[in-house]
Amino acid sequence: MRLERGALVHDAASPSLRRGGDADAQGGQWTGIKLRGVFDRCTLDPAMTFPISARIVDATPHPKLPGAWEYRVEVQTPEPSEPGAGPQFAPLCKEGKPAVVVPGRWDERGTHRREEGVFSFACPETVAGKCASSWRYNPAAAEANPDVAELYEACMRMATADYCGDGVSATREGTMVDVWDSAQVETPDPDARAQGYRFEAAWTQDGAVCMDHPRWPELFFAEGDRKPKRECLTKIPTCHSAEEAQALVGPGKKLLFNASRPRPGAPK
Repeated sequence: MRLERGALVHDAASPSLRRGGDADAQGGQWTGIKLRGVFDRCTLDPAMTFPISARIVDATPHPKLPGAWEYRVEVQTPEPSEPGAGPQFAPLCKEGKPAVVVPGRWDERGTHRREEGVFSFACPETVAGKCASSWRYNPAAAEANPDVAELYEACMRMATADYCGDGVSATREGTMVDVWDSAQVETPDPDARAQGYRFEAAWTQDGAVCMDHPRWPELFFAEGDRKPKRECLTKIPTCHSAEEAQALVGPGKKLLFNASRPRPGAPK
């Protein structure tokens, strides 16, 4: 199988595809497909990957991404529920929600790596899923909009507050942010400022290019000190708006921006 603009398409040469029935499967016809692959915790370390068996139990058009599909996937559990029972499967995503498909995978530094023939199911509760689905930066749609692939990687850095672009997060789960970008895939929430949000940073696939304030000061600054915890954080320039950030890097560079609510300890 292969991935085209967010939808799985059958490839007759694929040895990892098994289906009872129609072999010309694409879109919603993937229901019942069995998959063999690896479970990968966003790392290229072989010790952190292991083989899995999975199956697609449902496929529906994505409500926000034209041409893309969502897939409810179940993975085989390590052991049967009782002796003699057949293979048991459990939902891949929380509450059995559907996943989107994105090309490639991630390494231990949080860098998205596109590899021929490799794709990942990204659940909606994960950063990979939020950036590809909720914020519409699905890199599988890059053929229609080349800016999306670059912005997707920037979104991954932003969502994890990976300011240095090396895979180290400085945020907490459930933190709300407002997200927009210079290509206008997403636009800023006009009510965000009234709700206490303030411009936080501008992002590329390499991390923050400049910033106004850290999302969580206690994760950014050393305890009892106003110095950043890590040397790389001291090298990030200051900017207070998307316009300042764009002027800093030049008009042709695609940037992703976010706003967050400053917390106690953040710079004024």
